[in-house]
Amino acid sequence: MSKILWITDNFPPSTGGVQSYLFNTIANLHKIKSIIICRSYAGKECNAIDEELASKGNRALRVDYIPNNEGVATLIKRASNVVKLCRDIKRIVNSDNISLVIFGNTNFYNLFVLYISSRSLPVPFATIFHGEDIPAIKFKSNSFKKWLIAKADLHICNSNFTHERLMTFYGDRKKRYIAYPGVEDRFFQDSDSTTLRNKYDVNSKKVLLTIGRLDARKGHDLVIDSLPIIIAKYPNILYLIGGTGNQSDYLKRKVADLKLQEHVIFCGFIPDTDIVAFHQLADIFVMPNRVLADGDSEGFGIVFLEANACGKPVIGGACGGALDAIVNGKSGFLVNPYETEELAEKIIYLFSNPELAKKMGKYGQQRAWNLFRWPFLAAKLEKFLQNLI
Repeated sequence: MSKILWITDNFPPSTGGVQSYLFNTIANLHKIKSIIICRSYAGKECNAIDEELASKGNRALRVDYIPNNEGVATLIKRASNVVKLCRDIKRIVNSDNISLVIFGNTNFYNLFVLYISSRSLPVPFATIFHGEDIPAIKFKSNSFKKWLIAKADLHICNSNFTHERLMTFYGDRKKRYIAYPGVEDRFFQDSDSTTLRNKYDVNSKKVLLTIGRLDARKGHDLVIDSLPIIIAKYPNILYLIGGTGNQSDYLKRKVADLKLQEHVIFCGFIPDTDIVAFHQLADIFVMPNRVLADGDSEGFGIVFLEANACGKPVIGGACGGALDAIVNGKSGFLVNPYETEELAEKIIYLFSNPELAKKMGKYGQQRAWNLFRWPFLAAKLEKFLQNLI
C-alpha cells in the first residue's frame, strides 16, 4: 500500500479553508495512507482529530518547529527548524517506505525544505497551491521562488484560476493537477435553525449571509454599501456577517455611518457545528470577492458550494476562484466586485423572484452533490497519485 508524507502548518484544529482542504483530502483517501507533519496544538480537540485520522490508518506527527510565519525572514531566523524538519522528513521517508512527499501549502520556508530534502531522497515531491500563495506582482525575490518551485515534481492547484495564475507566474514546465476543494455531506442535510432564528429575529425577514474572514478581498463593504438601495425595495432585510478579521472595525464604522445598525448583525466567529444552521437562515449567500492589488484573492471559494449544498443561491465576484465555484445564471450570479448598483440589482432580483432563487439553489445543490463531494474528488486524486507513484 502506498504512503504519502504531508508537511503543513495549516491543519486542524486550527480553522480555515486550507486546513479543511487538507484534512478532508487525507481523510477521504482509501488506498493511500498518510503521515502528516504539522504544528502541535494542546487540547482534546486535537486528540480527537488525530484519533479520527488513526482510525483510517493515518498518523499525525505534531511538532513545535513549524513556524506560523513562513517568509524569508523566518527562514533565516529559524535555520535550526529547517534542519529538524529535513531530518524528520528523511527519517520518515526511509522508515515508512514513503512514495510521495506533499507540502500542503507553498511558501519560502516549505519550498526551501523541499529543495534540501529532494536532493537526498529518491521520492517525488509535490506542492499544493491555493491561489493567494502565488505572487501576482513582480519582486526580485520572486526569481528565487520560481527557482525553488522548479524543484517540485508535481504542482497541485485548487482551481483553474490558481492553475492559470501559476502558469502566468512560473510557466508551463511541470506536471499539474487541479484538485478542487470539496463539500462535506453534512451540508446537504437539514439542520434545526430554530435557536438561531429566535436569537437573530429573522422570521419574516429577507436574510443575506456572508461567512468568512473579515478581509478586504471578501467584499463585505460592497454588500453594506448596497443595502440602502435594497432597503428602499425590501425594508425588512437583514444582513448577517459571520467571521472575524482585520476589517472588523472598518466595517462596523461603515454600518454606523450609513445608519444600518438595524439591518446588519456581526455574528462573530461561527463554530463549525453551526455553519449549516446559519445557511438555513439565509435567503441568499453573498460574498462579492475581489482580487486585490497585491494579488490577494479567493483561490476557489468553497463557501459558495457549501451554501449551494444547503439549497441556497449565491452571489460572488466575477474573478478569482469564484469563476469555478459559481455557474453564472444557474447556481447564482457573478458580479463586478466594485459595482454597488449591480450587486443590489441581483439581490433585489432574487428577492423578487423566489421561485427562480429556489431553482438556482436546487441546481447548485445537485451540482455540488454530483461534482464536489469529498469522496468523489478524493477518489479522482487518489487514482492520479497512484499512477504517478
